[in-house]
Amino acid sequence: MNLPQFLMLTLLGSTTILYLIVKAAFSYWKYRGILHAPPTIPWGHMRGVGSKRHIADVLRRFYTLYRGQAPFIGFYAWLKPMVLMLDLDAIHQILVVNADHFEDRGLYNNVSTDPLTQNLIQLDGTAWEELHGKTKHLWLKEVILQTYPALMKVRKNFELTLKKEFRRETLTDVSGLIDQFNADVISSLALGLSDDFDENIAFRVFALNYINIKSRRYFLNIRMPNSLAFICPNWARWMNYRLFQPESTQHFLNMLRGKLKERAKLKSVPYDFLRIWSENRFPCKMNDNEIAGQAFTFIWAGLDACNSIVAFCLYELAFQPQLQEKARKEVRKVLKKYENCKRHEMLNELVYLKQLLNETLRKYPPYPFLLRMTTKDYDLPNTVFALKRGNHVIIPVAAIHNDPDYYENPYQFDPEHFHSSKVKTRPVCAFLPFGMGRRSCIAQHFAMQQLLVGLMTLLNMYRFAPCQNTIAPLRFDNSQFFLQPKPRIQLLMKPT
Repeated sequence: MNLPQFLMLTLLGSTTILYLIVKAAFSYWKYRGILHAPPTIPWGHMRGVGSKRHIADVLRRFYTLYRGQAPFIGFYAWLKPMVLMLDLDAIHQILVVNADHFEDRGLYNNVSTDPLTQNLIQLDGTAWEELHGKTKHLWLKEVILQTYPALMKVRKNFELTLKKEFRRETLTDVSGLIDQFNADVISSLALGLSDDFDENIAFRVFALNYINIKSRRYFLNIRMPNSLAFICPNWARWMNYRLFQPESTQHFLNMLRGKLKERAKLKSVPYDFLRIWSENRFPCKMNDNEIAGQAFTFIWAGLDACNSIVAFCLYELAFQPQLQEKARKEVRKVLKKYENCKRHEMLNELVYLKQLLNETLRKYPPYPFLLRMTTKDYDLPNTVFALKRGNHVIIPVAAIHNDPDYYENPYQFDPEHFHSSKVKTRPVCAFLPFGMGRRSCIAQHFAMQQLLVGLMTLLNMYRFAPCQNTIAPLRFDNSQFFLQPKPRIQLLMKPT
């Protein structure tokens, strides 16, 4: 056999083996006898995601087509078979009632080579249990409220900056506008950075570059090898793959360790998250990498999400000025009563503002789905269906939030969806912006507090209206797994 023949036979044999592997992968749900749409090789049900379609649109399509036919259907994220949940009762069982069967997310983490993955979002198993045990009591509402003075200090600085830079009517990128506030919240409360202008500017540039260039290559971006880390996290760990860039990781670790050493020499430090984490002794002290992992989560999981939520809310209010004026009246009434934010009880009286934020989270959930992984075989109650250990579960949050069975005129922005009388009539799992159960967003109370303060400050000082650069209807960046407008939202901002 000569060389060309050998190469041809090798290529033919390799192609045949690869085809059989792919064919077997795409036969998983057929062999299980589970309802599913025919997959397309090699994309499964993800064809066009990242370019022509957003993952939220794909999940919404399957949810609409199959809801009512079964509690879940089979779904393929490329070669990876997943369970797409359709029934809210079954979702409640998974997230709350029998959550001990679904405590993992199945995301990539590698603490030894990628230390910033040591966080409550990415960890699973005993590592997650240990870290959750160290931190869960630190996120209680009464603890979060103690950070209120530090948050108000950031708000005051934000207000002074706005007065200085936006004195006249101007066109503005509202995502960039609120980013200054949210980035300063992170730098001050999560990293304990000072009010030094240069220090905070340097952090803001670092955070934006890290998010935009480095860590946004998540598992639902079609570029390799990031999608490989999602499909085969064990292989990625074996290959010592790094989700976050080594240089930026080291820079962040050095910055945090430097701040911890600096604070150790001080007699008094502000009450912020860095102090809460570093002084925690129950059940045992957190090490520097654990603190860094939690602090970094504020950037890669919180910064863009909070920016987008406020931007989407202002966009909707710009087109419905009567809602905007109602919110502004509430804000000014509450500010007057509480002498410009001196007491945290003020936030409890921003009832309509909370309705606006909840409606924004419903219509534009920053994370359009939840992930869980079955850690032991599970029989769905009152059905003939079972989930096997190792099955990955998708809960299509955006699809549920736009289901007309739960929300009248779901594509209409209407804060009355969250009037207390209507909330009581809906299933508890019809609203899942922060998830639910043990693996829900542990920082959700602080996130809402931060969103309320940022939105309150802007509405008190400015009116927002559409301009010639405002895109309607909104379009989303298909390359991102979370909902982000593309192009960015431009509005006319007028001092009140």
